[in-house]
Amino acid sequence: RYPDFVLLKMPERKLIYHEHLGLLEEKEYRHNNLIKLNEYAKSGIRMGDNLIITFETEYAPLILSDVKNVVRNIFKK
Repeated sequence: RYPDFVLLKMPERKLIYHEHLGLLEEKEYRHNNLIKLNEYAKSGIRMGDNLIITFETEYAPLILSDVKNVVRNIFKK
């Protein structure tokens, strides 16, 4: 499995993974991504630690300013 994006937090050299779930209306896509997220957790990639998850649907578009704020908060620590 490969994440959508990988960021490197310096100077800790900590990898931060970013998954963007952009097709949540599609049942198979949701199913496959839930499996992927479970596999990530088993590998030590977890929300709140080293995983950012963003999403969008037809009715809930991605808000880029929210993503920027999350990334800023992670990298200012």
